[in-house]
Amino acid sequence: MKVGFVGLGIMGRPMANNLLKGGHSLFVYGNRTVPSEIRDGATVCDTLKAVAEHEGKKLGDVMQPVRVALTGGTVSEPVNELLAVVGREESLRRIAAAAGT
Repeated sequence: MKVGFVGLGIMGRPMANNLLKGGHSLFVYGNRTVPSEIRDGATVCDTLKAVAEHEGKKLGDVMQPVRVALTGGTVSEPVNELLAVVGREESLRRIAAAAGT
């Protein structure tokens, strides 16, 4: 399975490693922030758009659900600006609530 992955921090790094160990094709974003063990097995993309395109998606298809989770609507400021204003913890809480987790 092809998997696009963004966020290789304290939670994402072990998840990405498990996906690679499971034989999945991983496309990750963050050239400077990708740990070496993931960089060696994944395709590193320079932009979020490139990650989406590897999945056969447009960036808007990927970001629109995040926008709705953060704001409750389909029209807003760019998602990166929303994340900065709302903050990390609240953004994660809203995304988790929208995903039903």
